[in-house]
Amino acid sequence: MTVLITVLAMLDVVAPACARPGSRATISRHHRIYVANKHCRGHTYRPENVSLACRYYNLFATEVHFFPGTSDVYGSPKADASATIHENECKPSCASGRFISEKGALILTRIVRCKDGLLYYSRADYAFPEGQGKVDIEPRERCSSVRAA
Repeated sequence: MTVLITVLAMLDVVAPACARPGSRATISRHHRIYVANKHCRGHTYRPENVSLACRYYNLFATEVHFFPGTSDVYGSPKADASATIHENECKPSCASGRFISEKGALILTRIVRCKDGLLYYSRADYAFPEGQGKVDIEPRERCSSVRAA
């Protein structure tokens, strides 16, 4: 648990702004916000699993549990969660690499509205004992940024 709190504190420092400035569209708490999933071709509301590397599935999160009762709950501009992060070492190659799986943290940010009319989280920050990173997770269709109301 101490590692998770430390990881969340680290991510809070490096997390990007929750929305791109300059957009006319806005969001509010009553809109459903989805996550692109199933190799970024489908979508899920409050997912238990998140594809973080859509093309080759070498990075993903399972056992995703969003924190209730904080200002960063699912549906807000920033959604904090605990998760098990799975990352392929890709040594000597991704095809023959092994997966490292560790408990860690996941933060979803940067809400966009896509061609299908739905809102999506489009950025994921992740951290676990083996590493950390930021990935774009928006769907494979045209999307535009929105700002918080």
